[in-house]
Amino acid sequence: MIAAYPTHRIDSVSAALGIHLIVYCAVGAGLAFGLYALLQPSRTPNSGLAVYKPPPAAVVTYAKRSTATTGAEPIAPVEQPIAPVPLGDPEPVTTGRSTPEPELKPTITAPPSRTAKRPNREVRMDIPRRRGAACIPGYDSSGAQTRPCG
Repeated sequence: MIAAYPTHRIDSVSAALGIHLIVYCAVGAGLAFGLYALLQPSRTPNSGLAVYKPPPAAVVTYAKRSTATTGAEPIAPVEQPIAPVPLGDPEPVTTGRSTPEPELKPTITAPPSRTAKRPNREVRMDIPRRRGAACIPGYDSSGAQTRPCG
């Protein structure tokens, strides 16, 4: 009776693992090829002006290059005489500064009279007084205050 069964049976756990491995590899390969296809540059033809259609009211005229077909004389460019530019005053010599130096004018001041009050020339400087060091209270590791300020 035992001889009728095959000696090597496929275990259901190893078969399930093999099927999962094959499916995961197939999905990974599909994603890799899809990503490769998405990273390729797209190639579209640029038709340029061949597709352009001007608006219906647009008038386009082209200059004629040959006069044999029209019989008209070619248009000669009109040459304008070049007038000489009059030279102005020469530029002033500069000191290299962005603003000119102010002109110093002599100033005449009246001598001080003996009856006029003299201004108070006393200079007073207010020096702020330093306070003592700031008080920093002490705390322990639990957050309780151990040393009061003051």
